[in-house]
Amino acid sequence: MARIYLGNQEPSDRGMLEALRRLPDEFHVFVEFTVNYAGKQRQADFMVVREEVRPCSLFMLEVKNERRRLRGTVNGAWEVQDEDGPWRELPVSNLRDQNPLQQAQNTARLLRDWIISMQSLIQDEDDPWQNPAYNMTAFPRLVLPFAHAQNALQKDNFAWVFTSYDETVSSLLRFRGTRDFPLSRREIERLAEHLGLQPTYVEPVATLPAAEPEPDELSQLRGEVAALRGDMAEVLRLLREGAALGRATATLGGGMGLAPIAGAPPAPEKMEELCEAVVAAVRTLRDTSQKRFFPNVHGLLRQRFGGFQPQVYGFVSFKAFMQEVERRGLIRLTTINSADWALLPDEDVNEAVQVLAEPPAQFVSLELALQQAFVEFIATRGSLQPHMTANWLGLQLVQNGILPMGTAQVRGLVMQGIKEGVLLEGIHETVHRETGQPFFLRTVRLNRAHPLVERILAMATSDAPHNGASLREQDPALT
Repeated sequence: MARIYLGNQEPSDRGMLEALRRLPDEFHVFVEFTVNYAGKQRQADFMVVREEVRPCSLFMLEVKNERRRLRGTVNGAWEVQDEDGPWRELPVSNLRDQNPLQQAQNTARLLRDWIISMQSLIQDEDDPWQNPAYNMTAFPRLVLPFAHAQNALQKDNFAWVFTSYDETVSSLLRFRGTRDFPLSRREIERLAEHLGLQPTYVEPVATLPAAEPEPDELSQLRGEVAALRGDMAEVLRLLREGAALGRATATLGGGMGLAPIAGAPPAPEKMEELCEAVVAAVRTLRDTSQKRFFPNVHGLLRQRFGGFQPQVYGFVSFKAFMQEVERRGLIRLTTINSADWALLPDEDVNEAVQVLAEPPAQFVSLELALQQAFVEFIATRGSLQPHMTANWLGLQLVQNGILPMGTAQVRGLVMQGIKEGVLLEGIHETVHRETGQPFFLRTVRLNRAHPLVERILAMATSDAPHNGASLREQDPALT
């Protein structure tokens, strides 16, 4: 069975995860993680690495549960058709991608570049990597498990497209690259560690060979085997019912960094409060033209309650909690670009996805109160933590409830702040706490010389009134 490492979100496709789980144990599967490198950020669905295979096989899987008819080329925008209606352009979540195939390619390329940059932290000291810039390849794979039978998509020799889970798994078992670059188990584990992934398997404990049982012990052993078979049957039943995650959490606990053990169901009045909070979060995301996928909804709930873990209320996952809210008729769940979204019951999906084509929020266009909160928080944090990364800063903004936005929107605003010059990038050399090896952090800091930042910091030290508009609206010269 493959070794699974979980990231910071719900798996985008449970069917793909279960199919990959059936791979042999030399396969390592990374699930739902974020790659930040060279000012770019990518959310990856699945990465599969085959241990000690010469040459190395490293795959980036992008899964899209698109059931409608698609058509398009490798280097152009794709179109989608609703039943027998007109063709329209398929929305993309990243403006750098013209279509899902390019999304898989660009994510694989960024991941490869990041791994090469981490060479000194990941490689085995007694077996250093040989020319990784030439030998390492991350192969992009697009998986369309519910592909329409009449799809018309151009084929690509590098980024392959699969139309079923089984076809994907069979290809992973057969494929061999042409360049020699094997990765050891310890290197793969370091790779997962630096990506913030947690293993969900337990290494077997080495034991001494058991003594040969005496004849009078055989009947007792047979009874124990029968009991174990009964326990295994119960485990399989729980897996089929979808309760495996909660049970595994209860068994493995915090030692593996997993979610807390599922508690008792909440009281009716508490559940009503939670449902009301979900509806309010979805409405806020809609009114502010933000994506209504689960990470953003979850981020607003954490801001409202000072942290929110559905397991505390008896739900094995955030998705299970959202399904209960949907069962009560308060929201409607749907899948858009392989991500789970929450919509209001009477909301049109086509209108909701228009936000995907909109540019990210710009700092200079925010209301003055939000500009002030953003700048003052970063100024305070910067005095305490001078070497901040963009990802860490975005997480702090979300956890402290500084802006009324979802997680993805806040992180996008940080990246936009870098582009607008509100934040400055830098490099900080430090030493890894475990390996003692030097490495470089790409940091950000507040640009106090920026006109908008100067004005906001000056206002913070004065009693100058303001009318709530952005500083650009108050002073058009600030461009």
